[in-house]
Order: sequence, then C-alpha cells, then structure tokens
Amino acid sequence: GTSMETIKVQQTNPTNITLFLQHGDAKGLRKALIPVWNGKAFAAPRTELDELLAIQDLTNAGVYILFAKPELLSGEKPHAYIGQAEVMCDRLKRHKTEEFWTSAVVFVGNDSSFTVAHARYLERQLIVEAKEIGRFTLVNVKSSKAKLPEADCADMDTFLFRIRQLLPLLGSDILVPI
Repeated sequence: GTSMETIKVQQTNPTNITLFLQHGDAKGLRKALIPVWNGKAFAAPRTELDELLAIQDLTNAGVYILFAKPELLSGEKPHAYIGQAEVMCDRLKRHKTEEFWTSAVVFVGNDSSFTVAHARYLERQLIVEAKEIGRFTLVNVKSSKAKLPEADCADMDTFLFRIRQLLPLLGSDILVPI
C-alpha cells in the first residue's frame, strides 16, 4: 500500500483540475479532469442519469458511489453504495429501478488499459477507507477480491489519490477524515 508519507507529499503538490458544468449548475451533471491522469470523473443527480449514461466514456471500466435519499435514512449517518463495473453505463442502468439513491459519482479509466481488475481493486480500497472514516453507512454487502501485479497496485494507489482529491469537489466528504 501507499505510505502516509507518500500521500502527504502528493497532497502538497499543486494540481490543475478542470471542472466542466454541463448546464452551468454546480449540482447538475459535471465532469472533472486532471491532466496526465488516466481517469475521468463524473457526478450527477439521479434526475440526470439518462444524460450521464449517454456519455461515451461510460463504456469504460470504473468505480462509482451512489448517495442515498436523506428521507430514507433510519440512523444519523447518510448512506452510500460503492460499486465497480466493467462497462459503467450498463451497471448504472441496473441501478435505475432502485429507489434508495439520489446522486452518483463515477470514476472511469481513460482507455482499455484500465480493466475490471483495476476497478475491483479500487472498489475494495474505497469500501475499506469509507468504513474506516465512518462518515457514511455503506449499503454494500461485500466487496470484490482483486489480485493485481505490484506495479498496477501502485498505479491504482495514484488513481485512488485522485479520487480522494476529486470527491469533495464533486460534492462528497465520504473519504474526508473526521
């Protein structure tokens, strides 16, 4: 895994992030890009799911987080579901009928070098981290097992760092330590 020292070094590096608001609305469909990062991030309210699904990049593998409707919560903590997919748009379509969520944040690889094994690795790490931090109650039952070569694990730790960096910009503190 990545040492805390490495993470600290990365966190002090200035980062250029492009945030594109599809309709000029900070809560609507948006896309986040970081130069020289092998990923793309998207966030959208459930009401704009069809528009999100139409994005070409969503045919790639990746990870996603669905955030729950506050009125369905029984406890104090908000609920979230963390998942992974080989073809992101197909997986999100299957969540269309589920009522519990109101918004989604999606991270996909830029190309076919980002595989479902990478997505499974990220999903597992995100679930572990989100549970450790404890801001949200996860609706997940289990996470995928993922075996990756050491070099790929290092790449995915960098990808994970970008996810941590982008989530607050995309409206979620799920990975922000309390």
